Amino acid sequence: MFTSITFSIYIITLFYAHGQVPSENPLTTPLIAEITADHPLFLFSCNIQSSDVEKIKNQWNSLDNNLKPFSALWLDLGSNTIIDPGKTEDLLNTLFQDFKCPFVLKIPQIMNKETRPEYQELESLFARFPNMLGVSIHDFTLNMYPSPKYGITPDYSHVLWVSKLIQVLASYGRFLYWCMDSIEWAHFFTNPAGEPLFNTIKKYAEYVIPSYRYNGDFSMVGLGEMLGLYTSNVVNRFGIVCSASWYHDNFIIEPCLLGKSPEGAISIHSPIYRAMILNGMLAGAVVYAIEDENALWGGKEQIHWEKAIQPALRELITVNSIPQKNLISQRVNTGLQLFPSTNPLEFLQNLKEIDLQRNEGKMIQIIYGDTSHGKLPVIVPENGSSYIIPILPSFLSKEETNFLPNIVGYRPSHPEWTWTQVLSNTSQPVGEGTAFIANIGKTIFVFNSNEYENNQQTFQITNLPAPVRKFSANRSAEGIVIKWPFREGDISYQVYRRIPPETSFQLLARGLDTREWKDTSILPQQTVIYSITALTSEQEPFSGTINYGEYFVFSSVESRIVEEVVLAPETFVAESVPIMQSTTLLSEQAKCNDPSDGLESPQKEQVDAIKKTMELFESAFIGKNVESIVNLFDPSYKDASGRGADYIRAGLELLYRILT
Repeated sequence: MFTSITFSIYIITLFYAHGQVPSENPLTTPLIAEITADHPLFLFSCNIQSSDVEKIKNQWNSLDNNLKPFSALWLDLGSNTIIDPGKTEDLLNTLFQDFKCPFVLKIPQIMNKETRPEYQELESLFARFPNMLGVSIHDFTLNMYPSPKYGITPDYSHVLWVSKLIQVLASYGRFLYWCMDSIEWAHFFTNPAGEPLFNTIKKYAEYVIPSYRYNGDFSMVGLGEMLGLYTSNVVNRFGIVCSASWYHDNFIIEPCLLGKSPEGAISIHSPIYRAMILNGMLAGAVVYAIEDENALWGGKEQIHWEKAIQPALRELITVNSIPQKNLISQRVNTGLQLFPSTNPLEFLQNLKEIDLQRNEGKMIQIIYGDTSHGKLPVIVPENGSSYIIPILPSFLSKEETNFLPNIVGYRPSHPEWTWTQVLSNTSQPVGEGTAFIANIGKTIFVFNSNEYENNQQTFQITNLPAPVRKFSANRSAEGIVIKWPFREGDISYQVYRRIPPETSFQLLARGLDTREWKDTSILPQQTVIYSITALTSEQEPFSGTINYGEYFVFSSVESRIVEEVVLAPETFVAESVPIMQSTTLLSEQAKCNDPSDGLESPQKEQVDAIKKTMELFESAFIGKNVESIVNLFDPSYKDASGRGADYIRAGLELLYRILT
């Protein structure tokens, strides 16, 4: 049970930096959670529509104990509750009357005045609930350019609202977790109406945690925007939101199979959660939020938690692979500064660089090697040699961007530049092959870059720490003794263990300077499996293949696990053996075949007709040919409101007028 004493110790550890003592007056001693690359924070969705105390207790108490010191529940009380401060406080009182766990409160729909709580009304919550780490907002947008011609009059009251909220949060030592997708961040970075709010963020950098929410665009753009805020010292930390909605919204069922997922089906490939988490790790994110409660432990799709989310988060805190800011600063030397935009036409200058789905996306094509214009979302790019290009707000002055030797875009360091020139300045290959290979600090990432096609890829890394091999385990009355051989370049050793049916190794001991270790915590009737790694200068090349859905993380200083020793209850001595790696791909059904394969003649004709229509639509849309698009619709077509081709024609004409 997470007792009040334990919770108090937890809060002191998590909240109060530099050993400060909590003050009775939160306005005089601002407090902030100690969230760093060494101590990340995990947020797990928890939807509470009523005073369901048992649900929140069960969700917290059943969380992996190894993850609890780094975790908080991400509470969604529903918009109807949030707008009523009395109802919100009553519900939180009920939830935390005799039970405490850290939480962050979601505030949805801030764009809507009717469902937006006043920041003054939130103050009592900060004072009343010390286990409330902060609040999060989600649907903020500045994609509202004034257009008298079309009767568009933007309302920027939410800009003032967020500014005031940040100041109140800071006075109580709480943070704002701000989640948006890459295009919305780009709008905020470039719209002049957002500059006052941007200045507030800079002033209260310690209390704002911006977050990129995966939404189906090119992920490295969203991560680059976070990196731009982080490396330019606008904020001190940032996060990511792992979401499955982009997968659903693009009607992806499995690789090469598109459509509407059956009711209740698991409609995302589990390892993609791991890809999203590791992408955040690669960029230096320190707050990781899992948006879908169903994907967590106890959820109806908890296979995602078991196979991908939990192992990735455990690895993140065990391996300490989140790069420190100084390492990121050493790795980047070029940034893209976005162009200021007061209207959609000006904003197109930015889309030409960063948006491959709606525009040219020149940066994405050259820097990250993805040339599939207008196709499905990409989580993992093809090329990782240039790391991540920081994307900087247009509001930053020349002096504020001097930390980067090269700035392209709004304030280029030289009048003529191309992304090919940028790539030549930023490329630092660490390996070869068709897989995505990138490095930062002491960590090397090797990912299969296919999200939708079931293919193996190759990789080759010239030098990695040589693994520890040929070790043994001996059972005695006092415990189990593990021994391993001497090597000249070894500095220290780590012992890992797993107890079946566990599939992931857990760290038992770190920094050992002897070549044996005794485990006294195992019962005689338990089967136990051990492995050893070393901090070492011993090197060896490493190459292989990586399957669809595989995402590897290697240390450049600690050797990887390649052998294990298995000790069954009836076994007293055992030697290590190589760990068998699965080489099984997905089923043949997941491979991308011609859609007409196996169909009868009439069905093939239908498939060919659909393909031809889609090609005509794509050509007409890119060419802005309104009549050609309208002619693709059946003359009798009507939507749910009875509107037909004339309505479509008018909408397209308006769209193209805005864009031109």
